Amino acid sequence: MPRYLVSYCLADAGKRDHEIMDRAIRALDNRAKKSLKSQWIIRSPKSLDDLFEYLRTIVDRSDRFLICRIRSNDAIWFNLIEIID
Repeated sequence: MPRYLVSYCLADAGKRDHEIMDRAIRALDNRAKKSLKSQWIIRSPKSLDDLFEYLRTIVDRSDRFLICRIRSNDAIWFNLIEIID
């Protein structure tokens, strides 16, 4: 059983795709900081799909991550959870 879970809520507040990706990558690069929680709201379907596919590649390459998508009103949240043993 994991002893710690770090949740990353990734979304966009009107940024371009590459900016969203950069923020997601920075959040993951800083995952050692246990208290890290980065929050953005995603409103662009194209950016949303691009980011989701990128996060899925991270999940596919590692058994340390779980991912889910949550729809709330007009915003879509990604919840990327890191499992730390």
